[in-house]
Amino acid sequence: MTNGINRVNGSAVAGYVAGGVQAQQTTVGTQDLNIKNLSRWDPTQYYNIWIVNKIDGVDGNTLSSFIAGYAYFPGAPSNEDGIVMLATQMIAGEKTLPHEIGHAFNLYHPFENPADPSSATCAVNTSCSTQGDQVCDTDPVTLPANFVCRTGTNTCNGAAYSTNTESNYMNYTSCYTLFTAGQKARMLAAAAISPRLSLTTSQGGTDPGAGGSPCTIPKIDFELANDQVTETTAAGTGCRSYKDYTYNMVIGLGPSAAATATLSKSSGTAVQGLDFDLTTNGSFTVPDNVIHFPAGASASQSFTLRVYDDAIANGTRSLVLGFAVGNGGGNAAAGNGRPNLSLIINDNDAVPSGPVSTTNVIGTDWGAIQSPFIGASAQSKSQFLYYSSELQAVGMKVGNITGLSLNIDKVSGAGFTYQGMTIKVAQTTQAFLKNGATSLPLPDAAFTTVYSSGYITANGWNNFTFSAPFAWDGTSNLVIELCYDNGVTTGATDQCEGYVDGSGKVNYLFANVNCGTAIGAFSYYNGGLKPMIQLAYTNAQTGVESVQNSSAQQYLGPNTDVYFYDQSNGQLMARIQNLSSFDYGCTQVVVDRAGTSATKFWNNNTSNYLMDKTFHVIPTTNNPSGK
Repeated sequence: MTNGINRVNGSAVAGYVAGGVQAQQTTVGTQDLNIKNLSRWDPTQYYNIWIVNKIDGVDGNTLSSFIAGYAYFPGAPSNEDGIVMLATQMIAGEKTLPHEIGHAFNLYHPFENPADPSSATCAVNTSCSTQGDQVCDTDPVTLPANFVCRTGTNTCNGAAYSTNTESNYMNYTSCYTLFTAGQKARMLAAAAISPRLSLTTSQGGTDPGAGGSPCTIPKIDFELANDQVTETTAAGTGCRSYKDYTYNMVIGLGPSAAATATLSKSSGTAVQGLDFDLTTNGSFTVPDNVIHFPAGASASQSFTLRVYDDAIANGTRSLVLGFAVGNGGGNAAAGNGRPNLSLIINDNDAVPSGPVSTTNVIGTDWGAIQSPFIGASAQSKSQFLYYSSELQAVGMKVGNITGLSLNIDKVSGAGFTYQGMTIKVAQTTQAFLKNGATSLPLPDAAFTTVYSSGYITANGWNNFTFSAPFAWDGTSNLVIELCYDNGVTTGATDQCEGYVDGSGKVNYLFANVNCGTAIGAFSYYNGGLKPMIQLAYTNAQTGVESVQNSSAQQYLGPNTDVYFYDQSNGQLMARIQNLSSFDYGCTQVVVDRAGTSATKFWNNNTSNYLMDKTFHVIPTTNNPSGK
C-alpha cells in the first residue's frame, strides 16, 4: 500500500545541489540518469515522474527563462523514460505536468516546425497527419510570444486563431484548458502499443481494498515482468563461462507467518543446466529454488540467474519463470500484478561461414534530430560513437565495413552541395564522447578517411560507398566523423533520423570547425541520442586451424552441438554433436596430426588411408558407449 511517492535525498550526487539535472547542452548539474537511478519504479507497470530542485541550474523562482520540465517520447530506454519536473511547478494551476504527459504519449507542440527550430515561421502543412504536430484538428501556428493567447488572423492559414491551438495544453500560452479530439486519438494510439501498452493493464492503480488480491493481503510478485540479456562472459568455472544476474521478488506487506515462493520454469525454449541455472541461496554447487519471506517483514528477496556463454549457435531462447506460494498458515498470497518473469536470452554465437556481404540498420527510429549536415553552418565536424555490442547484435563480426547510410529528412535547400565532405572511421575502447565534465572527442590522427567528395543530400537513406574498406576488429567501439567546409552559410536545412542507444552518455557531438581543425568547443546530445545508421559490411571467412598441438575446450553437455574454436586465435577446429543424453563435461580438442593430405595406414587402398590431420578429443567424463 503506497501513496506513490518516494522522497530521496540526492545531495550525495555530485553537482545536484548546486545545479540540479542537465536538460540541455550544459555542464551545470548532473545527468538526469544519476538522479533517476536513485529511485525508479518498474516502468512496465508505472510511469515515473522525478521532481527535482533545479534544471540546468535554475529552480523556476526567477523572472528569467527556465525549463519547467521535460519528458521522453515513447520508445526511450526504460531507464531514461519518464518526466523530470521542477518542484516549483508542481502546484495547482500549473500546466507543465499535463504538457509533459502529452509528450510522453507522443504529442508535439502545435507550433512544431522541423524546418525552423525557433518555430518563428509557419510549418509546411500540406499533410496534417505527417507534418507539423501531426494532428489534423490543430491549425499550424507559430510560437506565441510571451505566452500570449492570440486572437485575430492566424498568419499560417489566414483563418481566425482557434481555441484548439491557443488554449491547448501543448502550446506555450497562459490560457490552457484542453487537449483536442485529434490529440486524444493520438495519445490513445500511443497507449495501445509498446512500450505504453503494459501500463494499461498495470495493477498499480488498483484501489487498496479492491482487485483480485487487495493490498490488505501480503502479495508476492516478481519485481520485473520482462528482461532481455545476451550471452556474455563475466566469470567462469572449469570451461563454462557465464554472467550472473540478480532479480528480486517483492511482497507488499509483512506476512502474518513466514512465507515462501518456490521458483520454477513455466515455459520457454531455454534449457536449465545448459542455457541457464538459478539459485536462491547464492550457491550453484548446492542450489535452492525457494525464496523465504520472514513473518512481519516486507523486504524484497533476491535470487540469481546464471546465463551461460556457450559455443552453441542456438539462436534466441525464451524463459518464463513462475512461482508457487507457501504461506505457512499465514495470509501471504500470490499477487496478480507480475506473476511471471519473462526473459529473452540472445545468442552471441554463429555458425562458421565464408565471406558474407550484407547491410544492417543500427537503431530504431526515435525521431528527427539535427543531422551532421547543417547548412546554416559554413563548416561543421561531427562525431558519433556506436558500441561493438550494437554491431554484434545485427550479426557483424570481424570483417570489412564497405559503406554507410544515413536516413535524412530533406527539409529545405534541395540541390545544395556540401563541399569538401569527408567521412572518417576509427575504432576505440572509449565508452563515450563526453560524460559529465569528461570530454573525449577522438583526435583526427585516430581516424582513417574512407570517403571524400562533395555531396547533395536527398530524402531517405543516403548511401556513402567507402573508397577503401575499413577493417573492424569485431570487438572495438566504432566512431564515425563527418565534416564539410562550404565556405559560406546556406539556406539548406536537413535532419537525420536518430535513436537512443540506452547508454545515457553523450555519443553524438558536433563543432563549428572545418575538416582540418581539431574539435575544441562543441555542442552535443545527451542521453545516448545519435543518428540511425546503416552499415554495409563483409564478415570475414571463418579461419580453419591447422597447427599441431592447437587446442580448444568447451562444455559438451547432453544433446549439444558445439563448435570448438582455437582459444588463442579463434580459428575453427571441430564441430562435435553429442547424440546422447550423456554429459561429457569440459571437453578438449587437440590437433595431434597436422597436414592437408592423407597417408597410407594399412595398405595402398585409398579407403585404408589415414588423414594427415587428426584430432584427439578428451572429455572430462568418458562414456564407453558414447556416440
